[in-house]
Amino acid sequence: MIESLVREVLIGVALFDEPTAVLGGWYAYGDNAAVRFSAPQDLPQSVKYNGNGNPIIWITNADFTVYRDKLQGIGYLRLYNFFTPNLYKITPELGMDINVTDRRTVVTTLAKVVNRAWQFACRAWPGIAPLEDMKESILAHLNVKDIPDIVLLDPVMESGYQDSSSVIGQKYEVDAMILRLVPNRVRHATDVLSYGMPAGEWRVRRDINSVEQALSLEQPSFLECDITWKGAPFADLCAYGAQAFGKNVSLRQWVAQPELFFLAEHATDIKVSAATVWDDLEVAPQLPDIFYEDSLTPLSYSVGIIAANFMEAISGRRYSRKHRKNFHPVRATWLRAVDRAISFSSAKLLSGAGLRIRQYGDGEVSVNVFRHELEDVVAIAADCGFTLATNPWRNK
Repeated sequence: MIESLVREVLIGVALFDEPTAVLGGWYAYGDNAAVRFSAPQDLPQSVKYNGNGNPIIWITNADFTVYRDKLQGIGYLRLYNFFTPNLYKITPELGMDINVTDRRTVVTTLAKVVNRAWQFACRAWPGIAPLEDMKESILAHLNVKDIPDIVLLDPVMESGYQDSSSVIGQKYEVDAMILRLVPNRVRHATDVLSYGMPAGEWRVRRDINSVEQALSLEQPSFLECDITWKGAPFADLCAYGAQAFGKNVSLRQWVAQPELFFLAEHATDIKVSAATVWDDLEVAPQLPDIFYEDSLTPLSYSVGIIAANFMEAISGRRYSRKHRKNFHPVRATWLRAVDRAISFSSAKLLSGAGLRIRQYGDGEVSVNVFRHELEDVVAIAADCGFTLATNPWRNK
């Protein structure tokens, strides 16, 4: 079994010439040069590495439908979203366009980056087994067992969960491109995790009926709120309840305490009707010490990919086979709220510098930029500690 050889597993990248046809393309693994293949069956299932035969998992750019119908039974093939960020986001962060840059150059570079990311994950969590995606691999190795409370608590957690914020009213601008401002992912994960998470028993309190009371609670809490935005100067940027650009905004009923701090500063009125309160605040799951083994490790791009996958694992929705639906662990909803508060601070800072904010979350901020503004945006982003990447889907 592949799990028994887990420390010897390699991660490679196979890019089909046409993701919907999945015939020929280029593949590479480790530090090796790109190789041409004519069919997915030609991809090696094992390769010689350091004198041994090692199983290899191929991350591909295949479309999901094609992957589901044609590729699942062929070797160890995976989709482009094996890692978070996925291949389509990694490529522009490395200064390439997966559809324009020479395919051999792209596949060679991606293979080096993702294999180093995987090797670092093996050092961070010895014995980790590669599953369908990296976040599931991490959760399985950490033996995280979330128990869904579908009936009582999950409606609160689902209402409070928001994984990204799209600025209300921000329209697509003709001739503008969308740039993603990407933070150092190790630093961002460290910041989010430093806030802890709710622990112990929880209870509903009906005696909390003001923002002042809610913010002064010493125990971690979620607040049932009715928020008024009319005339508020930062209402659009707060993007309260706006998860997907271009869709109708559905205001949430429950707000986690970290989020309430910045919402209270900008909303015109907030009425609190109830609070769900936990006994205590405990330390959140932390990145292993290896992420900070020296001053250069947190600066590694490949290490940042694994930090992002760790955050995705512990702050993402989970699927309950028993109930056949997603549920929202308290840990996940709370950490998403912390991320949203930190990301909002970055968006507010960049907005104050004159950038047109489109979306934020996971520490990233997306902005609308005209080409004549690009030099200024690069300078502002660098000054604020961000690197730039294009949006892989919106700039075609």
